Amino acid sequence: MTSSSHTDSSSPLNPRRRALYHSHVLRRLPKFASAFAYGASILTPNIPSQMLDYIIVVDDAREWHEVNMRLNPSHYSRVLRLFGASAVDAVSNTIGVGVHFNAYVDIETPNLEAFKQTRYKYGVVERRTIERDVEGWDNLFLAGRMQKPYERVMGVREEEEDDDDDDDDDGGT
Repeated sequence: MTSSSHTDSSSPLNPRRRALYHSHVLRRLPKFASAFAYGASILTPNIPSQMLDYIIVVDDAREWHEVNMRLNPSHYSRVLRLFGASAVDAVSNTIGVGVHFNAYVDIETPNLEAFKQTRYKYGVVERRTIERDVEGWDNLFLAGRMQKPYERVMGVREEEEDDDDDDDDDGGT
């Protein structure tokens, strides 16, 4: 048996199938600017004990959490649901490093042939916060995540928004 020397990933899935799977996992989340998957799980999708890890980049975290709390209340603790999106945003920016993580989220109908993980976690960060950390090493939290294996994910939500923009160019009334 010969070994493969490609540097993209040791995942048995081609990049298109991986992107479709990531879109499947993230489809229940509100629209986001961009996202990336990171960590060993993207290189070893057939290990069931690992959780898929994502960073979701948004323009306004408080607004995003407000929508997400309506769509996915179970992703948040009871205390955070009680105090609302403003509290999530305040805690992540004053006590934390500008990122709020929702962990142990079940993947609805996981594709066990593609990825063996049945749960994922996602951190939500504003675009300006990740740019500041990656470009200026503000606190190295997000830059550190990008030192692990990672791949950019283009979610279905983002593509749908692009399709809507194309319709506006058709000269609607």
